[in-house]
Amino acid sequence: MGFIKQYWLESGCFYGYRKVYKDLRTAGDQCGKNRVYRLMRTEGLQAQRGYKKKNNYGDGDLSTVAPNLLNREFNVEKPNTVWVTDITYIRTQEG
Repeated sequence: MGFIKQYWLESGCFYGYRKVYKDLRTAGDQCGKNRVYRLMRTEGLQAQRGYKKKNNYGDGDLSTVAPNLLNREFNVEKPNTVWVTDITYIRTQEG
């Protein structure tokens, strides 16, 4: 049991029985996967599970609308006095 806990602690308490079993086998110890599982379960050693992602639908700031300064007058007297763009992405509540 000492080596199992040692490998589990060396992993930062992240490894489960499968990776601890692989570490034991590469170190040359003769053991079975089920035995490692059983010993870890009796000692309360378990793998660190990943974190679930939080759904953030509807979060965030409201979109700000820029004022319409051009008023659809696209003919200008000099170049580089008026700039326009196209909308390729609009954030909605549906996604």
